[in-house]
Amino acid sequence: MELLERLPEVKETALFGKGMHAVTRDTNAAPAIQAIRTALAGAGFRTVKVESIVPTLEDVFVSLIEARDRAGAPQTEVRQ
Repeated sequence: MELLERLPEVKETALFGKGMHAVTRDTNAAPAIQAIRTALAGAGFRTVKVESIVPTLEDVFVSLIEARDRAGAPQTEVRQ
């Protein structure tokens, strides 16, 4: 994960089961996909599949929780 997060094209990463999701900084994921493939190959990792996906609700939830944790913000309740 640290390897990918050092790439300028990658905003953040998270583990999902046996895989990993990487959020790109640009909506055009093609440069990030190529950078990820190159970085993993250079580090000796064998990649099975690198592809662009539409974020799921779980992706959004994990991204928000991790952003809050990185900011050191305490958990707050949401009230309407």
